[in-house]
Amino acid sequence: MAKTRMIGAGDPNPVIYLSVSGSLTKTQTVGGVVDLTGLVFTAHKYNGTTEVVTTKVVKSRSKWGTVAGTQTVEVGYSNKKIVVSASVVAVALESIEVKTPPTKTSYKVGETIDMTGLVLTAKFNDGTSEDVTEGYTFAPATMASDTTKVTISLTVDEVTKTVEQSITLISLDSIAVTTPPTETEFAEGADIDLTGMVVTATYTDESSDEVTGYTFAPTVMASDTTEVTISYTENGVTKTTTQAVTLKTQEPAEE
Repeated sequence: MAKTRMIGAGDPNPVIYLSVSGSLTKTQTVGGVVDLTGLVFTAHKYNGTTEVVTTKVVKSRSKWGTVAGTQTVEVGYSNKKIVVSASVVAVALESIEVKTPPTKTSYKVGETIDMTGLVLTAKFNDGTSEDVTEGYTFAPATMASDTTKVTISLTVDEVTKTVEQSITLISLDSIAVTTPPTETEFAEGADIDLTGMVVTATYTDESSDEVTGYTFAPTVMASDTTEVTISYTENGVTKTTTQAVTLKTQEPAEE
């Protein structure tokens, strides 16, 4: 009596072939790990059923080759194989961000901007990242009245990425007489002399500094003058304060 042989002996429902769908969700880089995330592998079986086997497949290589371009990898399951092609690119800078801002972020107009203390995080298309403390450039280099940010640029292998760092303008907030003038009493019609007076400017960052170049009015004493108004302008911002003065009493003429 002739013997009969069942198809797929030992496995009543063998895998006939594999198929793949979906698309890679991660950038594949030269020398990098073969990461097939995003692809769905399906085993098609003898009886017409299917099984998703994405997590059970075996790859013929764990890392891509070192030449950019289209590369392939064999994916196997249950003695069936399928070839997957991928566009493999060189490792490249993908973005930069400020990890630690510079120590100084507030400046007066005309001050040189200083990025000391700045730490950048450089992110690459292979998912890696590293901290960067040098090798970047930035602009502008000097604070202007309308400057609100600095643009920082980093170039790696001819790929340049930028990030912005906010900075604050330190502007004039107020002025005050911290040392009165030597003379505060003047005769009517005399020139008001503020020699010896010290004017101190306070800024929006709460710093202060003695300043010169102020003006005042009136400059001649009148009978009703009780104070002079002192004005100081810096980078388009003007602040005022006052200094009390008194009218010198004239001694009666001798007969």
